[in-house]
Amino acid sequence: MSIQTDNDQFIQLHSPDQHSSCTIYYHGAHITSYINNGKELLFLSEKSSFEQDKAIRGGIPICFPQFANVGKLKISHGIARNVNWKLIDKKLTLEKVTVIFELIKSNEYNGNNLEIKNYLSELDNIKVHFIVTLLNDQLINELYVKNDRYNNNDYNNLKEEKIFTFTFAFHNYFKINDISNVKIIGNLHGINYIDKTRENKTFNENNKNSLTISEEVDRIYLNLKDNHKFSIQDINQDINKEINNQDKENNSVIISIEKDNKIKNIIVWNPWIEKAKKMNDLREEDYKKFVCLEVGQVEEAIQLLPGEEYSGKQIISKL
Repeated sequence: MSIQTDNDQFIQLHSPDQHSSCTIYYHGAHITSYINNGKELLFLSEKSSFEQDKAIRGGIPICFPQFANVGKLKISHGIARNVNWKLIDKKLTLEKVTVIFELIKSNEYNGNNLEIKNYLSELDNIKVHFIVTLLNDQLINELYVKNDRYNNNDYNNLKEEKIFTFTFAFHNYFKINDISNVKIIGNLHGINYIDKTRENKTFNENNKNSLTISEEVDRIYLNLKDNHKFSIQDINQDINKEINNQDKENNSVIISIEKDNKIKNIIVWNPWIEKAKKMNDLREEDYKKFVCLEVGQVEEAIQLLPGEEYSGKQIISKL
């Protein structure tokens, strides 16, 4: 069990049994690798940029304070992926390793993007932490946000600019063998979803407990219940299996959504052939090697009054 901080670009966590590890870049507080008992579970593009003001392609990007292009920023998915974070705390126990990152303030930004600089100044009184906990068999990610824009507790005359509104997601890129052999399982029956490939119309998953991918997919599943679990089954590779031990020949990646943290959405995304060709930080065939199964609050924005706080958590494990 250890935390390696001797590199100025990233840190590495090692689980108590030394069989699992996690790499986190200061840029974006971005998890680029999660090895669970010898298996790499995250996809990272070989063409990914690690440059100032740009997002890393793959791993676990943090989308904040907006998801996609829905929000005031022109930068898709917000600015959290594009700037450095600070390591402010680290803890080791017999069971787990935990680190806490904090989003930088505007006076600590040394990039060249004016939109990022201006928006960071709006966040100077917003506390944003990313908490990463590594256990022997689990990786836990938590986003914590607190509104410190105090207004003398005069809520009757609360100004709109004191309220902080945001959406967020953990944009997980899971490594797979071949997208054509992948099945996403998660008791989908009766769940509504927004299909962004079909004019953002809403559909219902009737009599379906799984999803296969044979074309571009971009779906937001809505109003998920407590501890709703999804899994990824890769038929040709032993990194995934169905939940509830339905397929004992494979292993599984299970993402758990805890309603205590008010996360209600799962997003499934793969750009497929044509869009992948247009992405400068992906190789043409890379769409076959990952599927994004994302956890977040993206449909309904979170609003925090001064003094209020929010936290949202995901748990990734391989069984």
